[in-house]
Amino acid sequence: MDGFYILYYLQGSLRRGDVPYLTDIDNIILLGYSHSDFAMVMGAMGLIAHFSVIVTCVLFAVGWRVGCYLAMVQIPFRVVFLIPSISTLLLWPRWITDYVPWFMLVVGSEIVKVWSLWWLSRVKGRKRGGVSASRP
Repeated sequence: MDGFYILYYLQGSLRRGDVPYLTDIDNIILLGYSHSDFAMVMGAMGLIAHFSVIVTCVLFAVGWRVGCYLAMVQIPFRVVFLIPSISTLLLWPRWITDYVPWFMLVVGSEIVKVWSLWWLSRVKGRKRGGVSASRP
């Protein structure tokens, strides 16, 4: 799902004629000058959250367990910056907002993510080299 989110961001940025990430950095700097340093800090935190999604995507693709821990750390930032873990929700914004507030969908997707990461860590924690750890 994180890979889909990244591709969705990239195609949206390119469709607008922006250079992905570089245009965002420029906009964050301009936002800081026109509003306040706090706006720049929040923009930078959002960009860092986005980059951590890329790192998590790569870690999950490679199969490294640290990706699970990074994904857990990301959860509050995903809620604050409205980055859904179930990124296919981004395809139906008009239909979704008629029925459910967007924030609740992001929170719901994070709850599903927490459950799946917890389940994954339990299943991987029991198996070591293909043999159940509960066997004597």
